[in-house]
Amino acid sequence: MKADQSKWDARYQSTQYPTLPSTILTEFYRLAAAGNALDIATGNGRNAFFLAQNKFKVDAVDISKVGINNSAIEESSINFIHQDLDHFNIPQNHYDIVININFLDRNLFPKIKQSLKKDGLLIFQTKLKPADSVIKRNRSTASHFLSPNELLDAFHDLHIIYYSEHKTKLINDVSFQIASLVADKH
Repeated sequence: MKADQSKWDARYQSTQYPTLPSTILTEFYRLAAAGNALDIATGNGRNAFFLAQNKFKVDAVDISKVGINNSAIEESSINFIHQDLDHFNIPQNHYDIVININFLDRNLFPKIKQSLKKDGLLIFQTKLKPADSVIKRNRSTASHFLSPNELLDAFHDLHIIYYSEHKTKLINDVSFQIASLVADKH
């Protein structure tokens, strides 16, 4: 945990991250009943704050204390949890909406599904695997990226509302291919 926390703390100290909520969240959050929300790898809390403003009670989890502290968010309906997601106990059948934006931990896939209430909504968006040269240049590992259709395969037992794989500009105007999935649990 300490190595990951140090890495992310350093990134939040040196990189300007977006402050507006993710577009996919603003487009689809209304499909969820206002209630409990989980923001996985919340970072600076931009998506958690948006959900809180829209009547959700949010658990916002992140390994980086710097990211959470940079949020400058004073919102009583957000429970910021400074914890490594490898050790976070995600309650079952608890959340009306779960969001996972720009983070990938395949071990969480079954826990995410179990955490959703009946009719709970999942919004998941993260990067697809780029060319190997891009991975080497950015000192990333292939495991940090999705394969094509991987989200569809992982969440096929949910009702898929929206799915897309497309190019987008992310942090600091760097373009990546991303996969976006919106699904609910019936």
